[in-house]
Amino acid sequence: AEFVRAVNIIPGDVTTALDGSVEVTTSMGRFTATESDTARFPLVGRVDLVVRPEHVRVLDASEDDGFNVVHGVITDELQHGDMIAVAVRPHGIDLPPLQLLIPVLRYRELQLSIGSSLRLEIPPEAVHVMARPLDGILPVSEQPYS
Repeated sequence: AEFVRAVNIIPGDVTTALDGSVEVTTSMGRFTATESDTARFPLVGRVDLVVRPEHVRVLDASEDDGFNVVHGVITDELQHGDMIAVAVRPHGIDLPPLQLLIPVLRYRELQLSIGSSLRLEIPPEAVHVMARPLDGILPVSEQPYS
């Protein structure tokens, strides 16, 4: 049950913030977030990107890399009815594995198993930007020296 309630937390630093869109540099590469909440804040400094497992998508061989693509290896799997909870360790990064949920039929179609390499896509609208404690996102009225 713990695996299903998991969320992915990816630490990073804001590099660009425009109306409704934020770019964040992480150890997994550059991520774009387009959640509507970002328009309310001037984004600065260190943040955490939060992504629910059901929003992470496995790319097949015919699909080009789009936004927010991570390459990794399956390290664990656990079936929950018609879904498989999967842990993926990103290549060359010492962070906890990303958690995702894949329909059983899709998992079999892609012939995945523990040890399989795969590409994951996290749609920009599924990336939630959260302030790190004591820095990150502050409303304009709370910005120092504004």
